[in-house]
Amino acid sequence: NDKNIVFSGDAIWPEMVEENYLPESQDVSKMIDSALKICEVADEIVPGHGPVILKDDIEKIKNNLLKLKNKKRRGRIVA
Repeated sequence: NDKNIVFSGDAIWPEMVEENYLPESQDVSKMIDSALKICEVADEIVPGHGPVILKDDIEKIKNNLLKLKNKKRRGRIVA
């Protein structure tokens, strides 16, 4: 059974499983879009720091990022 393992560097952080956590970024929209693309293709994520992130937590990260993206569209995220 093949797995897509993504080495994400600092694009994905284990703390992103927690709602409303975003690492510092100069371009929040671009950071969210990049992280979402990673979550779409990954079965496992090896972040730059911390433990490997498995599928269940990847889904949580994806859902949290989508919520943050929707808030950003409504102008509620300040970077």
